[in-house]
Amino acid sequence: VVFVDPTQAPLPLGPIVDGSHVPADIRDPGQHPNPAVREWATFVASCSGFVVLSPVYNHGYPGELKNTFDHLYWEWRNKPVTLISYAGGGGHLEVIDMLRKLLSGRFKMQVTEKSVPIKWQKSSAIIPPIEGPVPEWLRAYEPLVLAAVEELKALLLAVESGP
Repeated sequence: VVFVDPTQAPLPLGPIVDGSHVPADIRDPGQHPNPAVREWATFVASCSGFVVLSPVYNHGYPGELKNTFDHLYWEWRNKPVTLISYAGGGGHLEVIDMLRKLLSGRFKMQVTEKSVPIKWQKSSAIIPPIEGPVPEWLRAYEPLVLAAVEELKALLLAVESGP
């Protein structure tokens, strides 16, 4: 398991602005013209599956997350993925539905049926510290997370064993 922070190298990638190609034209991760995109493509291609954790901003997912998908195409194809969204208000399921449509539709990723919409407590930190105890309000989501992870594991095992 590798945690990728969209604010750290090889991310952020920024928008696609050079117009020299479309990501679907490049089947070899090493052929992306931009070094940061090439590094990101090589990393994504090496992964067996993904858990996408997204905040909800104005009932959508952040542009940085969209850019991580838009710079690539073939590297995402057929990979298993589970979706987790979090917000203090609403929009959890909207974001999951948007990501599900993008990832299963455009990239033909295998999106788990189970997903995890988390509503954080406004009296708490949005994201609890990595170290230390898990806040009680967040523990309530543990069964949903475990079910989604089990489904993801089953998809990963199916991909490994082949047709």
